[in-house]
Amino acid sequence: MLTPLFAEPVLFIVRADSPLRAIRQLRGQRISVGPAHSDAAHTVRALYRRLFGAPLTNAVALAPDEAIAELVAFRSLDAIAVVDAQPMAWWR
Repeated sequence: MLTPLFAEPVLFIVRADSPLRAIRQLRGQRISVGPAHSDAAHTVRALYRRLFGAPLTNAVALAPDEAIAELVAFRSLDAIAVVDAQPMAWWR
């Protein structure tokens, strides 16, 4: 039997000017899932598959700081998925 040890929220962050307003709109978008081979990346990929019935093919594996730069400054991402315990230290 598998069970989570504790609940962690999954947040999806988009730019303020993004047309994306609902999770269902993330289908086919370029999403940062967190560092490669991390538990967070695995969780986001599994969640995406459950939501959309297909693998996440536009995933990008970036650390949070890199992902924010790509989302805001370079605009090369549509969203960032964050799986982390509360409170998240990197939000500061």
